[in-house]
Amino acid sequence: MDTNAIDASVTKNWTILLILQMPLTLILVWFEQSILHNYHGNNVDAKISEFLNTVGRRWHVTTLFTAFKKADRLDEAAAIYKTARPNYHSVTANIIDDLLGHKE
Repeated sequence: MDTNAIDASVTKNWTILLILQMPLTLILVWFEQSILHNYHGNNVDAKISEFLNTVGRRWHVTTLFTAFKKADRLDEAAAIYKTARPNYHSVTANIIDDLLGHKE
């Protein structure tokens, strides 16, 4: 028996499990780094969209939309923002409007 071999099939869904069990700050950092490094594995894009559509805290929202802008992924940010904006407090919405150049 080879005890040094790693069976990747056993760990392929660990990322999703870790995301589900992480504290909110760690999830935010994971999403930010996924955006900045153009990572699209493990359904992270859908998780980021879901997060931005359900969490309205200004710091969290601004952090992720700033990452989209830094990564030059404004089209993706705009698509998410279109559905998420109605859920945000007006102060948060105004900040993201300015950040993304959103016009009503």
